[in-house]
Amino acid sequence: MVLLESEIPKKNILSVTKIKPMDGTFKNNFDIPIHRWYPYIEGFSINFVRSILNNYPQNIIVYDPFNGSGTTTLTASSMGIKSYASEVNPFMRFIANTKVNVVKSILENNEIFVLNKTFKDLCDKLLDTNYRKKVFKECKTVNDCYIEKDFFDKKVLQDISYIKYLIKSINNDDIGNIALLSLASITVEISNMIRAADLRKKTLKEKELASNSTIDLFIQKFSNVISDIQSVRNMNFEVTEFISDNAKSISKNYYNTVDLVITSPPYVNGTNYFRNTKLELWILDFISKETDLKVYREQAITAGINNVSVNNKINPLDIVEPYAKQLDKLSTDKRIPKMIRAYFSDMNVVFKNFNLLLKNNGRIYFDIGDSEYYGIHIPVDELIVSIANSNGFKLIECKLLRKRHSKTGNTLSQKLLIFDKE
Repeated sequence: MVLLESEIPKKNILSVTKIKPMDGTFKNNFDIPIHRWYPYIEGFSINFVRSILNNYPQNIIVYDPFNGSGTTTLTASSMGIKSYASEVNPFMRFIANTKVNVVKSILENNEIFVLNKTFKDLCDKLLDTNYRKKVFKECKTVNDCYIEKDFFDKKVLQDISYIKYLIKSINNDDIGNIALLSLASITVEISNMIRAADLRKKTLKEKELASNSTIDLFIQKFSNVISDIQSVRNMNFEVTEFISDNAKSISKNYYNTVDLVITSPPYVNGTNYFRNTKLELWILDFISKETDLKVYREQAITAGINNVSVNNKINPLDIVEPYAKQLDKLSTDKRIPKMIRAYFSDMNVVFKNFNLLLKNNGRIYFDIGDSEYYGIHIPVDELIVSIANSNGFKLIECKLLRKRHSKTGNTLSQKLLIFDKE
């Protein structure tokens, strides 16, 4: 039975959910069809989102303002629930959109046969060295952004360029996007870099372990992606609508339309989220010069020291100043106290938007972790609760998901904060 909006249960949701510690990480997604297409370090799992949505009817709208690779939106879509999303990183928007809306389009338009035929034709051309010599001479499909950097061996870059050349010849946009996603998902693996928390250069041993053929890896990934699509061919996916690039800026058209917010925002941990995807941003032509990254960083939540700039719009919060002033004295990197001020200033804007977007009695599920700099503990969860309260939200539950540790070995935590709009 589908409940009416007025009948949506407002009980203590956590009393009937089974969220496990590792559900607050992406780890459990690596074996789940479609979710596993892109190896994303940040974010939570399908189990996390399902444990929440199982308590609600289908006729709701879920919003993830920091959508990342789309765990919230894909899970909601596969459960027949419409979702909204925001995401600054254009590559991550591409991933999340492809995993829901492109797959939905392929299934609705009965394009599985065409997808398989296109894949076979592509494989034949990829493996035919004579065909490659004949058609692929001067064509350049990789732009100059990082061409002089040692991010890829020359042969690998040539293979990438040829794969892109063949993808561009696909006259079906949905299938072309599936092929591009397959290429993007192996980009770091075939590079001289590795993503282990942050993107860094591979050691000699790491490079030897990842010495598979670019063409073979692409074919295998594309084949796995097609198998995943075939495995869900009887499912009815609901649409995901990207309502803005930036959670700090939302159109009035969406005010008072959202029932639930389920999200894991960037942690204030100094991570440069755009640098971690710069290879994919480059290879898929979302950037053509390195300074393009700066534009995206300045739009995003100021969670990393590289996001700090003179263009940050900061409205310092009284509750944050005691921590920021301690860091003013202790920090040798003056960007850190500015990052702390800017992060919570940005979050205040986001919660103002939550109040505008959510219907009366709307609910927020907010997965967040605390931080430490120069021995100063930043109680992010407590500060977020204060910001939420000042924007019309009441904390109804705080659940410890798992323990974490700072670089100095001190205990940190990951918590789920649940708020109701008052």
